[in-house]
Amino acid sequence: MQLSEVLSGVRLSIQDERVPYRYSDEVLVGLINRALRLMVVVRPDLFAFMADITPIVGAAVQTAPANSVRIMEVFNVVGGNGITEVERESMDESYPQWKSDPSAPPVNWMRHVRNPNRYFLYPPPSTGVQLFIEYSRQPRTYTEVDLNDVTPIPNGGTIDDLQDAYLPIIIEGVIYLAESIDNEHVSSGRAAASQKMFFQALNAGLESREISDEEDGNRKAEVPT
Repeated sequence: MQLSEVLSGVRLSIQDERVPYRYSDEVLVGLINRALRLMVVVRPDLFAFMADITPIVGAAVQTAPANSVRIMEVFNVVGGNGITEVERESMDESYPQWKSDPSAPPVNWMRHVRNPNRYFLYPPPSTGVQLFIEYSRQPRTYTEVDLNDVTPIPNGGTIDDLQDAYLPIIIEGVIYLAESIDNEHVSSGRAAASQKMFFQALNAGLESREISDEEDGNRKAEVPT
């Protein structure tokens, strides 16, 4: 998906295709950035990114990469064993001293329930360990310069991570933001309609994902006991 596609779709919808524009390219690109940030908060899964990272050696508490919105999954030690997610409360009850064990390649990871960018590893990672993880990354900040740049990801005017199917949704998000600006050209009715469509479409996408992302074809994966 190109930044220019979003801008053109917004201009067509709000009938702002003649120069001089009511909304400059600079303003609309800024609103696109805001809409992307709304999307990543509501649907962090849309911006999922997989990468190898180097954890802090000997630390049970770890921090996600700087551009992370939230940690989603810790899959395995690179070139080594898989890492299973467990609940920290269960670990505390069954093995209270787990945080002070000697460093080694981790076999378990735990979420921090109050901080989406913190997580725990057991045992604490040893020197040389790398992890293969998935996290939701913050969208890039785009500028007017990116409008005419079709360089492939991760540069230029290509919107990272977001699939082309979400083009109509981000257009509605930008319309909602644009028509919420307090001036004589805005339509409060259109702003309300686009806001409703924007958030309903994001939530509908999440519901359809819950239905379709099942294992064995027709049932969701069960938590092992």
